[in-house]
Amino acid sequence: MKNSAKAAARKRKAQATARRKSRKEPEVAKAHLKDAQKDLRANRSKRIIVPEGTIEIIEELDRDWAELLLSNLHKDQRKLNILNLSRIERALKDGKFEWTGDPIRIDEDGNVIDGQHRLAAVMNTGISMFNVVLITIKKRNILKVIDTTSRPRTLGDIFKVHGLKSPNNTIIAAIIYEDADFVRRQTRELSKPERFELLRNYDLTEEAVMLYNSGQRGMKITSGPLAGALRCVRKNHDLALEFFTAAFSNTHFLNRPSKDFPNEVVQVSCSQVALLANWLIHVREQQQLGTGRTSGEEFTKEGAYKAIKAWNAFRTNKHLTKLQMPRNAKMPIPRK
Repeated sequence: MKNSAKAAARKRKAQATARRKSRKEPEVAKAHLKDAQKDLRANRSKRIIVPEGTIEIIEELDRDWAELLLSNLHKDQRKLNILNLSRIERALKDGKFEWTGDPIRIDEDGNVIDGQHRLAAVMNTGISMFNVVLITIKKRNILKVIDTTSRPRTLGDIFKVHGLKSPNNTIIAAIIYEDADFVRRQTRELSKPERFELLRNYDLTEEAVMLYNSGQRGMKITSGPLAGALRCVRKNHDLALEFFTAAFSNTHFLNRPSKDFPNEVVQVSCSQVALLANWLIHVREQQQLGTGRTSGEEFTKEGAYKAIKAWNAFRTNKHLTKLQMPRNAKMPIPRK
């Protein structure tokens, strides 16, 4: 399991390197940089001079502007984050990139110190951004304090702005994981606005909250088993809710029709529920002791896999002695 995780990590790193190398590089010669900046600013921006520097409004920041600015990145500028860049490019292509007033920042020498991801997105897609704020900051060594005095808005903040209550982080992770068809890589590619829209329109949020809260009565539930449970709820809503509520709350009993009295319901112990509950208890003990693998991509997949496997065993009346996940196992399809 560990070897497969390491191999997957190496593969992702190689893919990121390949994308970085294939990225279009600006072709503006450094010798012409100042003249080009002067020409563009004279004809295509509005300037306001303040004691701390210069504020400019670029009505249309197109590929020429992006190429020009990217030709002079600060030597200490961070490396491009491929995931963040792809999110901005996707927003531009889908027409969902919104103006927020966040500036592109450069120093006195024209070095870009903030905004390279937006510039690279315009450069790569050829899609312009409008009314871009460009700020020239006179202060030396501004990179030492940039982004250290502000707090990024969280997904919870976005929910609050819309007058909504944000779900628990475990519920959020489970919903996004199930929606991505259990492909963790796809969940990391989503921007915060994309996550918000997904969560706001998700059709099983109430069920996710109900199942998570049932776990609070029995044991701590992680996102993997919860995501697997949600996929089973799609197949058989009421029975899956009953099954996983029993497992997550560690009660082991299901309400079944009485054999002797058809109109009556009796509580019957379910071995598949008990098996899943026992595994969850074992995971909880590992978390408390700090032993074993209790987080990470493989652990999340394992939780979803075992939740669905226990459900399928219940639906086919198959007796299991343990929930075992083979290496590189494909995620099972829940039985109806």
